[in-house]
Amino acid sequence: MSGKPSYMLMLQIEHGEKIPLPFKHENLSSESIVAIIDEVNDSLYLWFGKDCSDVRKRSATRTAQSIKKSGFAYGQLHIGHDLKNLKIVDESNLKDPEISAYNSELQSIFNRRFGMKDQFVMEVGVKPQVGPIPQPVEQEAYAEAEPTIIAPKPVGAPKLAPISEEVEPQPVVAAKPVSAKRPVSTIDPELAGQVKLGLLTVLLAQKFAGFQLKTTLSSGGMTIYEFLSSGGTLCKVSLEGSDLVIQPESEFGGRRDEIISLLRSRVGSLSL
Repeated sequence: MSGKPSYMLMLQIEHGEKIPLPFKHENLSSESIVAIIDEVNDSLYLWFGKDCSDVRKRSATRTAQSIKKSGFAYGQLHIGHDLKNLKIVDESNLKDPEISAYNSELQSIFNRRFGMKDQFVMEVGVKPQVGPIPQPVEQEAYAEAEPTIIAPKPVGAPKLAPISEEVEPQPVVAAKPVSAKRPVSTIDPELAGQVKLGLLTVLLAQKFAGFQLKTTLSSGGMTIYEFLSSGGTLCKVSLEGSDLVIQPESEFGGRRDEIISLLRSRVGSLSL
């Protein structure tokens, strides 16, 4: 018995954003964090380049967990909605037996025979079903994991050198008081997503005059935000909890990389 076709999709993960990438091995670089949805093995592989910081890794892991649970909406497709495993491949720790085994699985994906459904989605024939077909279960409502709060280490006051009795002490000029940063508070995931959408809106307003914002509903009931200019559609995005999902057809008026880079910088400065 044969079932539906299986798909593979590569996503760049950064600051909660999930951006489709061309399915190429060279995207697994030492600076990148990439998720690969593999419906053939019911797995989500999460690649950490060896130069990625622990903060980026923690943030990407939370995003990957949401993909594993809810999948990824890609046009009319919902890819990876039945994933069983999250397999992390950290390039800086490939000597670990488990990570090494995951890496071998990940590398073998690129040797498969697959067809290109479009520039991002790979189709791997049909997926055989073994044994009885499981009964559908009610999907749990998505709940974003609580964001990790990283508090800066306290910096102690510098020690003053002892003053010799023979030397008259010089007057000490007090430094201007520096207000301590307020501790990062836990923010509602939905509000965090709306903040990211607002930052994107401001960036587009700075780059393009007279654009319009239109909202529509996808077939799955998700709100799609479409930014329009006189030259056509700038981008389409949606919100999944705290994640801002940029649709693959978003060209941002030819300034895609520039705007995404600015958006990441501003989101990163807010520690959302």
